[in-house]
Amino acid sequence: PTVVKSVTLEASTRDAQKLTLAAGAGQLSLALRQAAASKGETTERVTLSDLTGETPADVAARQAELDKKRKRAEDKLAGLAQAVDRVGSQLDQLSKVKPAPAVAAPEVVKEVVKYVTPEPPARATVGVFRGVKLETYDVPRQQ
Repeated sequence: PTVVKSVTLEASTRDAQKLTLAAGAGQLSLALRQAAASKGETTERVTLSDLTGETPADVAARQAELDKKRKRAEDKLAGLAQAVDRVGSQLDQLSKVKPAPAVAAPEVVKEVVKYVTPEPPARATVGVFRGVKLETYDVPRQQ
C-alpha cells in the first residue's frame, strides 16, 4: 500500500454522506460524487451508527449498561462521602482532647568530614620515546 494525500472515489449519495460524516469523525480528506449521475436522488439522514453498524437496540443496551455503571459509581461516592464525614467528626473529637506533652528529642550530633586534597608529589616522571625505546626520568616539579 502507498500513502497518498488525496483519493478520488465514485460513491452513491448515501455513501458520500457516510464519507463526509467519517471525515468529521476521523481523518478523511476527500470524497467526490459520481460524475455520471444525472438524475436526482432522495437522501436520508446519515448518523454515526450508520458508520459503526450499531442498531438502536445496541445503543440502548450500551446506554443501559453505562447507566448501571454510573449508578454504582454514584453509590460508591456517596459511601465515601459518609466515611469522610465520620472520619472528620472523629478528628474533631480528637482535637478537643488535650495533647500529651512532647518529649524533647535527643540532640543529634553530626560528624563533619572534610576532604583535603593531598599535596602533589615533589617529583614528576617524564617519559621520552627515542624511536621505539622508552626512557623515563624523575624530575623536580616546578611551583
